[in-house]
Amino acid sequence: MPLPENIVKLFENNKSAKTIATLDAEGTTYAAPFGSLAATPDGSMIILCVFTAEETPKRLEYMKETSKKVVVVVQLKDPEKMIIEGYSIWCEVGEAVTSGPLFEKVSTKMKETTPKEVLEKFTLKTVWTLRPVKYKIKGMVPDTGKIVTL
Repeated sequence: MPLPENIVKLFENNKSAKTIATLDAEGTTYAAPFGSLAATPDGSMIILCVFTAEETPKRLEYMKETSKKVVVVVQLKDPEKMIIEGYSIWCEVGEAVTSGPLFEKVSTKMKETTPKEVLEKFTLKTVWTLRPVKYKIKGMVPDTGKIVTL
């Protein structure tokens, strides 16, 4: 079962904060903000675009090898409307894609949506795929605290 449409739209909102939490081999948790986290339109996958990060990909490799789940958090705060909506999404680590159709599609979209001065400084290295398996509803919304298995 894919992520619901409202979560996919939250990923599409430029005002949403997006973070990924990973573990290293010693069991230390790391949380890093990544504006490049995105859900596929059908909600079946979350992708992480890596430009310069080195530590997060190492931890993703470790988590994939040990079948540990990463947690992606997406949250939108709108104080004027008194809205706080967010989700913690547990995901299986998929592939590190460096070429092929998915990489080309993501690379093309990045070129269309990223300012030229940013593209001059950073090159897309890897697209990581993450498969959502469950999520927890957070914030000032109905069903807050509920965990949904996909």
